[in-house]
Amino acid sequence: MPTGSQTKVIGACTGLCGFVIAIIAGMSAGNPTDVILSRTIMAMICTFCTGLAVGALAEHAFGAGLNALRAAAPLETAGQGSTPGSSTSSFNATTGPAGDGRSRAA
Repeated sequence: MPTGSQTKVIGACTGLCGFVIAIIAGMSAGNPTDVILSRTIMAMICTFCTGLAVGALAEHAFGAGLNALRAAAPLETAGQGSTPGSSTSSFNATTGPAGDGRSRAA
């Protein structure tokens, strides 16, 4: 997904949820239709803006976390690194990943 699209999706979802909740609350309170609609539109705008802010924060946090992971462990390019049968492989079929000592045999 392009940058910013998750933010817009979160904002739209929270805006629609706020709209629906405000309609249900207004109908259950017995308010007139014009009051319900004006309040639901205001609730939708407020919850949409809140959702955009939360979405932007979440997208920034996830992006920073992904960048930190990518910097810490870059992917090996094709043709480089160890081959599956070589002695430098970090997986052993009987002891598990990286030879952690736990036996895989039951």
